[in-house]
Amino acid sequence: MKKLDKLLKISSLAGIFLVFCGVLKLILYYNAFSIDIVDFLKLPEILTSFMDDINVLLIFASVMLIVSFTILTVTKEKHEIKLEDYLEQMLNKIYPYKQRYVVFFLIVIIIITVNF
Repeated sequence: MKKLDKLLKISSLAGIFLVFCGVLKLILYYNAFSIDIVDFLKLPEILTSFMDDINVLLIFASVMLIVSFTILTVTKEKHEIKLEDYLEQMLNKIYPYKQRYVVFFLIVIIIITVNF
């Protein structure tokens, strides 16, 4: 039951992220023509704005999962440890630098949006 709750939370966040990406795509596209598209969008258009790219997103997600599972399986077999232990070791190495990662990605997002 605990995994189902976690899956529901993740899926709702994923839905919000997809809608955000769809609206961001529309804003960036119409901004090239100096049109403020947000004034013209209605709620149903906002909620379905990511549907044009859903096939591409599914392909990217599938490739990412295949590559991730392959890499994790190979490294697990190479080091002969449990997958959970291996992931815990990786997170322990990354966790102390979490603020640097957040700052890095914020800077990248700002640079991308300023250039458009």
